[in-house]
Amino acid sequence: MYDKLLIATILFIFGILLAWFSSYAQFFWEWAKDNRLLLTLICATPASLCFVYGVGHAYEFFHNGWGPRFYTFALSFIIIFLAILSSERKC
Repeated sequence: MYDKLLIATILFIFGILLAWFSSYAQFFWEWAKDNRLLLTLICATPASLCFVYGVGHAYEFFHNGWGPRFYTFALSFIIIFLAILSSERKC
């Protein structure tokens, strides 16, 4: 039963990290700063697919549309906090 939620969580985490990386890599990596559009094009499709398939699995778990929305919202706060925290340690 929880396999759908686990798959959705993994996909959401990858999607959130890809979106964060495409936005913030420019501050940590010179190549990303010089190639923002290319980095966006590389990360956008995989991130979108992670979210689309993640919502599909989460919908099957929650049996409604609001559950995945709130779950992704809460999960994004945790993941982005950890990503920013880990990146600030490297600066």
